[in-house]
Amino acid sequence: MLFLFWAISIGIICGAGLYVLAIVLCVVVTLGLFITDKMARPAGLTLIVVSCRTLDDADHITEILKSHTGFLRIKNKMVYPDNIELIFEYKTKDDASMEKTLNSAEEVKSFSIMNYDRETRI
Repeated sequence: MLFLFWAISIGIICGAGLYVLAIVLCVVVTLGLFITDKMARPAGLTLIVVSCRTLDDADHITEILKSHTGFLRIKNKMVYPDNIELIFEYKTKDDASMEKTLNSAEEVKSFSIMNYDRETRI
């Protein structure tokens, strides 16, 4: 999107005969793109999908996850007659400990962890 607006404005500037301004703008935008590409990006959030049997089990699983994460937000809760499926978004530094705890919890039928990053760079 940035490239399209940049190309249109360079075309208008060149059409007006302001070639020096067009060259300066090209250099500035190119340097800006290189700098933002090299900047450190924050760690992405992780999704976990947990399946359990009852709403009480879901509450207990939520407490387990809260104790292992710095940030936890429920994204979706699907309730079926014999199954509850929860989708959480979270941040943690110790995935292994959380996975061991969930794996040993009798309330958890299954779980799946997915990493993703919400692309926000230019």
